Amino acid sequence: MFRKQVPLYAVLLFLSFMGVLHGNINLCKVCLILWGAIQGTAYMVTPPKHELSVYNSFGMYQLILVKSGLSNIFITMFPFIVLMLVLRHDTEAILFCLALFSSTLLYPWNMGMARFSFETQTVMGIYWLLFPLPLFLVSIITPVVLILYLALNMGLTLSVKKKYKHIWN
Repeated sequence: MFRKQVPLYAVLLFLSFMGVLHGNINLCKVCLILWGAIQGTAYMVTPPKHELSVYNSFGMYQLILVKSGLSNIFITMFPFIVLMLVLRHDTEAILFCLALFSSTLLYPWNMGMARFSFETQTVMGIYWLLFPLPLFLVSIITPVVLILYLALNMGLTLSVKKKYKHIWN
């Protein structure tokens, strides 16, 4: 996903740097939120169902999904966060980064599960516009919504596990 988005990543990083130079932390925040939203779109493609059979178990798929999400989030968001904290290293900025990091972790996990729940790309797009994207944006502003987001992820996880349990049995 990152290789396809390098030009956009470079532009967002440049804008964040310009925000730091001009003392505008809000520009850094907007770039961070945009990059977080872009990361979930890597899972928008509806894969063939036999792709799950590559993993030894459903737990293994979950583990790989979360580990890859964590590494992508940490590696690609780290420069944005450093730029933002250089400008402003107060409690508000740190809490914003923590909320964003948590929300960005739940967002690709949700999309990774949802892509096995829906049959067509159109339904997946409608689902993305109705649930994960708004929850991602709202949970950054109001971290309490992360609980609702986590509940949605758990429900999707149980749904996918039940739907495809025949693959691992």
